[in-house]
Amino acid sequence: MRVKNWAFLILKIAFIILIATAIDYASVRYNKRINITGSLRYELTERKKKILDYLKDNVYIIYFGPRNKPETRLIKNMLQLYGQYSHKIKWEVVDPERNPSLVERYKVPYKESSAIVKYKGKIEKLFSITEGSLTNAIFRLITDKTKIYFLLRDGEYNPFDPEGLCKKVVDILKDENYEVAPLNWKKKIYIPPDARLIIDWRPKKEFSEEELNTIERFVEAGGRFLFLVEPFTALSLNKLLNKFHVEIRDDIVVDISSRLSGGDMFMPVVIPKDIMSDVLNSAVMLPLARPIYVLTGERNVRILLETSPRSWAITKERYKRWDFDYIRGKSIKGPFPVAVSIKDKKGKIALVGDSDFATDPYLDFPGMDNEGFFMNLVEWLCRGRQFLAQRPRLQKYSYQFLKKSQIKDLFMFIMSFPAIALLSGIVVYIKTKRRNI
Repeated sequence: MRVKNWAFLILKIAFIILIATAIDYASVRYNKRINITGSLRYELTERKKKILDYLKDNVYIIYFGPRNKPETRLIKNMLQLYGQYSHKIKWEVVDPERNPSLVERYKVPYKESSAIVKYKGKIEKLFSITEGSLTNAIFRLITDKTKIYFLLRDGEYNPFDPEGLCKKVVDILKDENYEVAPLNWKKKIYIPPDARLIIDWRPKKEFSEEELNTIERFVEAGGRFLFLVEPFTALSLNKLLNKFHVEIRDDIVVDISSRLSGGDMFMPVVIPKDIMSDVLNSAVMLPLARPIYVLTGERNVRILLETSPRSWAITKERYKRWDFDYIRGKSIKGPFPVAVSIKDKKGKIALVGDSDFATDPYLDFPGMDNEGFFMNLVEWLCRGRQFLAQRPRLQKYSYQFLKKSQIKDLFMFIMSFPAIALLSGIVVYIKTKRRNI
């Protein structure tokens, strides 16, 4: 009898140990956090998660920093967050003074904090360690470089000009493993064989027949082209756009709803649509935008940004006369597409009715997500949808549009209070009247 009792006891203990081991393994292997702070301070963004989900092999991260410094503790917490989300993230914190052999091996400074990121034999060194720099380092290791050219004809914005207003874009693109270079068409019209995307940023000069034919052949062969076009310019693009039932005209958008966000009527705050609706933190502001006219039902065209219903378009002549009011028969009622993508057989064309939204003054405009729109648009054109996601931004406030379903739910929620009060009053009145009887 005693042997039987002991056997049952041992089996119970073994069963409990087995369950505890399984729970511990699951908690490490499938660790999940629920964020209730209202921010992303203690949680990875969707883009970081998509990058970590894409890992095919282990990523090794070595952080070099004194163990007793507060900065080292913060970095350690950040690395724990990465490791808890993906079991393919392997990390360690190394004190340079106690591990001189590792310092010498990776050629990192003794007295300054740094990190080494390794993936499949490739190494990235970081001397400024943040969530953004670490994620971009991992991204550069797991993806191939993609070549982007900025077209320079006559009057385009030049992001390589050290005194220009477009320097930030180049740095952001380089961080995300894009290789950028200028493409000058002033002497010779050609497209390099390694070009994945060509960006024409604020064309002023009209396109020649040769230029349009070169662009069309590039797109038909699988290339990507992005036009950032100001109002009242580049109408010659219609020779290319009309083939896809898209048209631009000599007019400009007036949107009085933009005053809610501190802008004027010619700075429309536009609504993300289609693939952009799920990957933008908030709305996008376009200084001086032109509408884009799309044939209804055109399957190869996607509307990416759209003005509010309180918008209209006026002609160039009326704009010059300062005649901005909505006049039935003279003004075209919105909403309008102001950014579209066109899918050809192999390639893609994207058209945005503004160019200033991606310049340095507006790229990180407070409350708007101009940077997120530009980078996700480039990402979609070059690499597809797999890395499209919201990007972290420090914002004091955010200007967002409610969807129709959200407006309906909010209306029903607000109207329920007076309805409940009225119903309660009727019930109390009936009960009081019955008692008096």
